[in-house]
Amino acid sequence: MAMPITYADVASSEVTLPEVPDFAIFVAGQMLKAFAAPPSELGARILARQAAEEARGPSEEQRQSGLILVQAEATDANMHIRRVRIKLRGDGYEVTRRTAVRALEEILDLIRENRLPTGYITPARLFGSQFVERACEAEFVDV
Repeated sequence: MAMPITYADVASSEVTLPEVPDFAIFVAGQMLKAFAAPPSELGARILARQAAEEARGPSEEQRQSGLILVQAEATDANMHIRRVRIKLRGDGYEVTRRTAVRALEEILDLIRENRLPTGYITPARLFGSQFVERACEAEFVDV
């Protein structure tokens, strides 16, 4: 199952990729648990306890050994399709940590070199198309 999601660079895509007229992003995975409003105080306590039990994050080993697979697909006006897959080592927590640290390092480098642009700029424009590769040792595979 795939469902559409929002993404910051998609919302600002006309700045980063003005030549691309339309975006849609989908994520495949498990459905999130949904609960109705608890009918009683007892129901609220049960849900709170269950949430606390499920809120434990993955271990360090799990975070490091995870793998995220991203597939991007583009279709041009002539309906030619191009696909690429990206393999990211680590789970979502680890990939988020790596990209956040790398983004800060690159911003500090730009400040030191007096090259930090002023005004509005998207992350994709600021860090460039190879940012994920630099931050996460990503592997790109044409499909």
